[in-house]
Amino acid sequence: MTDGGEDGVTVVDVKELEKELEKGLKEIEAEIQESAREVRQIRIVDPRRGYKAVVAGGGANVELRSMNGAITLLASGTRESEARPLVPQRRSFVVTVPEIQVRLPRIRIEPRPVIRIEPDPRPVSLREHDEEVVRGDVSGNFLSTRGGSSYSIGNVSGAVKILSHSGEIRVASAGAGADLKTLGGDIKIQAVQGDLRAHTGAGDIRAGSVTGSFFAETSGGDIRAEQVRGGVDARTAGGDIVLASVAGPVQAETAGGLVRVGIVSSDIKGGIAIRNQGGDVSLTLPSDLRANIELIVVGALQADERMVRSDFPELAVTRRQDGVYASGVLNGGGPKIVVRTTSGVIRLRKGAPAAN
Repeated sequence: MTDGGEDGVTVVDVKELEKELEKGLKEIEAEIQESAREVRQIRIVDPRRGYKAVVAGGGANVELRSMNGAITLLASGTRESEARPLVPQRRSFVVTVPEIQVRLPRIRIEPRPVIRIEPDPRPVSLREHDEEVVRGDVSGNFLSTRGGSSYSIGNVSGAVKILSHSGEIRVASAGAGADLKTLGGDIKIQAVQGDLRAHTGAGDIRAGSVTGSFFAETSGGDIRAEQVRGGVDARTAGGDIVLASVAGPVQAETAGGLVRVGIVSSDIKGGIAIRNQGGDVSLTLPSDLRANIELIVVGALQADERMVRSDFPELAVTRRQDGVYASGVLNGGGPKIVVRTTSGVIRLRKGAPAAN
């Protein structure tokens, strides 16, 4: 670079300027690398220092420790100014952390799609079979298989047949039998002249009085009936079975719950079979009933004769390795009565003499 003199013109040597710029860039790069090395170096101070000695031939052990501070040990009659250091200065060492280069993959973010929802110009309507069916008293038969959500029917003088895809079925009474089925919901009927068939995929089944036979099945719920003059077949995948008064044979089975059955007739042709896979069973029999009895309790952690309790002294209770068994003959024998439960108690009660 040269000065042009009085005319104020400066002459610049381009090659010389490039050399100066290159030199300056190299110096900057060297400083950056040196700074990076200093950052990667960690100075660690070793706090461990100690001193051991034997004084006057040895004796009791004296051990002094300090986490952060000095320890001064003086002999009797000496001053602190006379003490001299015995341990070296704290040592330190430098740890160089290696440089780690992490290469991250390139992530490509696609543009978000635009979703447009156009309104449906068609009006929303409620179909007839989705509505609740409500009827008062019906003269004659009542038949509906269109699958309404729920039914509420009054007194029907004839037969009743209802099929619902979902919802409850409630009927006051049926004069010539009833066949009720829903895929999900409770079934309630107060009185039935004739036979009653009730099935629900998930719900309770409740009946008042039934003059004929009673068939009930639910995949999860209770089955209850106040009075049945015929036979009963009741099955639930998980719930109670309560039959207060039955004048016929009984088949009852539950996967877990309470079973309580009361027999009021001596006419139980076909016998009684009750099976409970997890719960107690209470069975009441007429005092004059002729029957052969077999009671079985299995699956208990500790078999105990008290797991079978009977008001009939004719029964003999025995304890075996796999459970508790009781058997006997009532009033000379008759139809077979078998009650079996897993991890429960069987209670056999003596009721009033049979009505017939």
